[in-house]
Amino acid sequence: MPEPVETLAQWLRSLRGRSGQSYRRMAHYATANLHQQVPYLRFFHADRGERLPAWSTVRVYVRVCGGDEQHAYRLWKQAASAGEHRPSPPPLKPEFIRRPLDLLDAMRAMRGTRGEPGYRTLRELELLAGPGRLPRSTLGAVLSGRRMPSKDLLLTFVGLTAGVSPGSHKSLLWEEAWERADRYRRGSAS
Repeated sequence: MPEPVETLAQWLRSLRGRSGQSYRRMAHYATANLHQQVPYLRFFHADRGERLPAWSTVRVYVRVCGGDEQHAYRLWKQAASAGEHRPSPPPLKPEFIRRPLDLLDAMRAMRGTRGEPGYRTLRELELLAGPGRLPRSTLGAVLSGRRMPSKDLLLTFVGLTAGVSPGSHKSLLWEEAWERADRYRRGSAS
């Protein structure tokens, strides 16, 4: 029997197959009809089975494809419960980051290495960073995939969650990673 994450992914793939939707059309439909901005790559990764997607992504995926949301939630809960004892994957190294989604995955993994802090802990990170350097609302939008971080926000976040000192070699690697992701974003937006 496949692992629960793979079971969820297979069910999502079959649902998308029956609906005849492409990932890009799903993202467009979600924005236009559900007022949910979900990057199309988020849908792509949700049905790969490599890791558990966020419930919010699964919910929108199911709504776009006309599936049973309660069934999806049961599958997602089973997958989430099965993964509770797995260690978080290590963050992607900055030299391998090419796209905004890679950057988001790395930031989420760094957050995971700190015990997956909730938004209260993010508030504490905001206070540690100093006024205006790591706004909680902006950070929430970044970590949910609704926007790309500014370079300053990324470097502040990396400093607080991964202990990367400003001006260090690692900090320069993160600056370069941000620049590659930004070039990719600007190139795919045109």
